[in-house]
Amino acid sequence: MRNSQLIFILFFLFVELACDNQQFVEVKPTNSSINYMGRWKNLNSFPKCTWQSSSLTTQFEGTSIVATFSGGTENQDFRVVIDDDAANAKRLTIEAEKKSYILAENLTNEIHKVELIKETYNGKGVTTFYGFTISGKGIIEWKPKKPQIKLLFYGDSNMDGTSLESEKNSGVNGAYYGFAGVASRMLNAEYQNLSVGGAVITNGKNSGLWFHNHFDRHSEIADWDNKKFSPDVIVINLGANDIGKSDKNEIKSDYKKLLLELRKTYDSNPYIILMNGYGWSRDEPANYTHEIVTEMDDIKLSSLVFPWLFNEWHGCEYDHAGMAELLVEHIIATVPEFKQVHPIDNLNGFGKNGNVANGSFEEAAHFGGYGWRYFEDGAERIYNKEQAADGEYFVRLKEGKEIHQSNPAEGGVEYIVKIKMKAVEPESTGQIIIEYRDQEYRNEISNSRKIFSFNLDSEWREYSAKIKAPDNQIPANPSFDVWQIRVRLKCESGAIDVDDVRLSHL
Repeated sequence: MRNSQLIFILFFLFVELACDNQQFVEVKPTNSSINYMGRWKNLNSFPKCTWQSSSLTTQFEGTSIVATFSGGTENQDFRVVIDDDAANAKRLTIEAEKKSYILAENLTNEIHKVELIKETYNGKGVTTFYGFTISGKGIIEWKPKKPQIKLLFYGDSNMDGTSLESEKNSGVNGAYYGFAGVASRMLNAEYQNLSVGGAVITNGKNSGLWFHNHFDRHSEIADWDNKKFSPDVIVINLGANDIGKSDKNEIKSDYKKLLLELRKTYDSNPYIILMNGYGWSRDEPANYTHEIVTEMDDIKLSSLVFPWLFNEWHGCEYDHAGMAELLVEHIIATVPEFKQVHPIDNLNGFGKNGNVANGSFEEAAHFGGYGWRYFEDGAERIYNKEQAADGEYFVRLKEGKEIHQSNPAEGGVEYIVKIKMKAVEPESTGQIIIEYRDQEYRNEISNSRKIFSFNLDSEWREYSAKIKAPDNQIPANPSFDVWQIRVRLKCESGAIDVDDVRLSHL
């Protein structure tokens, strides 16, 4: 923004606030009451960051607050959280050139808290913070107690929150509701999130080994001092992009190279978790990370596998919440000093105890999805507690439209789906479709699908369908064994309402 534009904004802020006898207070970014977390540099002048999840927090007394930033070579997104109200936080796009942005206005004239969390890491630029302008008394002297626990994450597009706000792989990136952020908040941990789409384990600039000692991953030199941040736990979610480029033995060797470098770097001797999804490829590291743990003979090394239930695309918010909960459970079970201190702050889209997630559609993620894909294609989540069969919400499907959800399954087990349905239009027909998938990307097991059709009337009635999963091969071959059951709910004709979906095995 040009200087004249900045003066224009501040002038009208002044006019608006003058009646309240407010004053503008300029706050330098070096103020000791601003708390920085993540990989920041230049804290003694104009702080700079690159990696997503880097944040700054402070408290102020006043009615509005403006921040001045430059984004680098490309726009960057930040999440602005006022008074810990994350549910109503806004995304703010920081443009490449230096500009000022209104973070909040028309606040009550009292003490408020503001937190800015970097959502994206775009381009080669470095984001620079130049300070605040506050209408009111300004920054409150504040020395927040920093979390005692530190987490360090290495990952690819799965971890950097690619397409986080879309169920169709077409949304914006976002780290705040990525599983690294969600898990860290559940554990009240300080964390760094070093993740980029397409990242591999060790080879080249797009690798965890390169990220390890880089403030800016585009820099030709190692420009980060790892002594500034000593993690208690390191989570490595890499390997998916190594498939097809390297064979199993090469990938295992790369993991070991990275692990040895991390052990050499950190005197804190952190716990290290190899976290990988299954259901993506028959050659995926989830099949053999446990072998690495055994071969390394490291008592602080473990592996965690989670189900890749988000079709062939990236996970959205509720998938990340599921991954976060599994990670927190693993950390608590593995690290004696850790305990969960906060509940999960988003819808968990992973089913539990063999059941589907959100079977009565009562919850929704912050971006609107409710755990059943794809709600934007002819499926409408309706709030009406008088008409709902269970709870206060149900889903309406138009002719030919469907929703579906995947969950882990085992070969040879008989599964049953129960659901309440009713017709919205006369002579409407609803379907329950069950199919099974093996570990390969997009691969439905041949002849595993079964379709159950029901003629519906205008009253809620319960319908059920059961089908036995194909037997696993003997001896078991994980590549072709049953990994997932997909439950599809479809309106075959007319229009129907669905509610109270349950999945169990006999």
